[in-house]
Amino acid sequence: MAEESPSTQFLPFEKGLLSEFRINQHTTSCTLSASPVVLASTVVMVDDVDDRVWLNGTVNWQVSLNIAGSVDILFEILRGSTVIYSAVQSITTFLPVLPFTVYNQAQLQHVDTTPISTPGLTPVLYQLRATVISTPSIGTVSTLSQILSAAEIEAVHQAV
Repeated sequence: MAEESPSTQFLPFEKGLLSEFRINQHTTSCTLSASPVVLASTVVMVDDVDDRVWLNGTVNWQVSLNIAGSVDILFEILRGSTVIYSAVQSITTFLPVLPFTVYNQAQLQHVDTTPISTPGLTPVLYQLRATVISTPSIGTVSTLSQILSAAEIEAVHQAV
């Protein structure tokens, strides 16, 4: 029996290509509170249960305080209503000169390995949201800009 050459045994046709790139960018300020605030959202059309979705969220945010203290912000990426990635950022200040404003940037990156569970072209909603976990009573927390980008990573399919 003749052996097939390695080049004809496996013929890759998608090999991890990025597709369905989506971006949602806002440059308007948004006040954050103890209630979750959706900062940006996007929909990616996923067609294969083996596909993945690369997500990147960036939030430029600021805290303006009239007293020294700590501020903790929870940043989350959701698929539908399910949190699939989260990170907390904190700022603690002991400045003797008040009031003051501190600027920060949150950068979230995640690969969703299970965006869909059944085959077929499916819209998948992703959201970037923020929640103030703790802050001094005299102060405000807000965003300056926020971006959520997403791209489908095509599964590696090989023909035999």
